[in-house]
This record gives sequence, C-alpha cells and structure tokens, in this order.
Amino acid sequence: FDHVADAMPDGYLPLGDTIATFSPINAQGMSVAALQAKALKEVLEQHPGDTGWRRSVTQSYLRQATIPAEWAWNLCQALDAGFEELRASISVPARDLSQTMKRVAEHAGTHPELIGAMGRAIHLLESPETFTGAVSRILGD
Repeated sequence: FDHVADAMPDGYLPLGDTIATFSPINAQGMSVAALQAKALKEVLEQHPGDTGWRRSVTQSYLRQATIPAEWAWNLCQALDAGFEELRASISVPARDLSQTMKRVAEHAGTHPELIGAMGRAIHLLESPETFTGAVSRILGD
C-alpha cells in the first residue's frame, strides 16, 4: 500500500493484515495492527476535516502504518535467519538485526539488560533501531 498510496481512493485506510501478513509463530500481527491504529489516531488528530482531508489522511497514514509492518517483517526475517533454508531470502537490515541478536545472546550473562531490550523490540514495544542503538551503547560499539 505504501507504493500505491496515490492511486488509492481518498479515505481508504487499510489496517493490520490488509497491509502485511506475518507468520503467527512470532505473534506480531495484533501488535502491528495496534501500532497502525495508533498511527491512524495520530494522523486523524493532525488533519482537520477541511477540503482534501481524506487524501491527506490517506497518504500520511500509510507512511506511518508501514513503519511497524516493516519492523515486524525485519524481525521475522531476523528470527528466521537461524534456518539455513531461509537465509537466501533475508534482507540486509534483517541480516544485520539477526547478527545483533546473536551478540545479545553472547553477552546476556554479563549484560542482562540486553535481553530486556531485545524483548521490547521483538514484541514491538520499541523499534529495531532503538534496540540496536541500545546494544551499541551497552557494548560500546
């Protein structure tokens, strides 16, 4: 949807699995939908109901709604990186995230706060960028 926002009917606001569908194994679908609903609320609050508001809301919302979907997609791929059969199709951001997760596992005994940071990222409470930034800060990269 982020690639066709200009071609969509004004006021059409897809949410959740309509934008991106994830493996239920990682249990991220409802979290993504909730973050997209939050994005919709924020966008609606920023756009008064004047002329052209539907087009403006649609475009602004889709830019925001794809962010949690992309987070979840990269996280799913990063978690799948442990399976040889899936490695060839993993994106560069997901591969980097997978490497960061491996580093967390290696240092969890001496830096338990890393496990909390990783948990917040996996459960979409924080962005992967916040997670990788915390790992860099804690491990001194």
